[in-house]
Amino acid sequence: MATVSRLQDLVRRLADDSRGMVRSEIELAKLEMREKAQSMATGGAFLAVAAVLLALMLMSLVLAAIWGLATTLSLWLSALIVAGALLVLALIAALVGRTLLRRGAPPVPEGAVAEAQRTVETLKEVRA
Repeated sequence: MATVSRLQDLVRRLADDSRGMVRSEIELAKLEMREKAQSMATGGAFLAVAAVLLALMLMSLVLAAIWGLATTLSLWLSALIVAGALLVLALIAALVGRTLLRRGAPPVPEGAVAEAQRTVETLKEVRA
């Protein structure tokens, strides 16, 4: 009788532990997805900044061409310098944004999936 009671207790503990592990796996997946989404959002923001800076650079180039045709060398040269600085800033923002997007993609909770697979394999081994 004691053996049956002990076996029932072990099965109950196994079921409770399994539920706890599943909950932990779900929380891990949620956390991993949240981190990836945040990284992708930040990367997207940097790419938006890069796009705005590129638009400003193009406007500066147009302005430089107009002023270059209408005035002396120093005026359009200063506009070209500003356009070059905007281009450098846009390239830096684009590189940072691309790096952040690559870090977040694909938005799959790889760690949680791998952990869940290891748990399933361990439970299969225990049952065998």
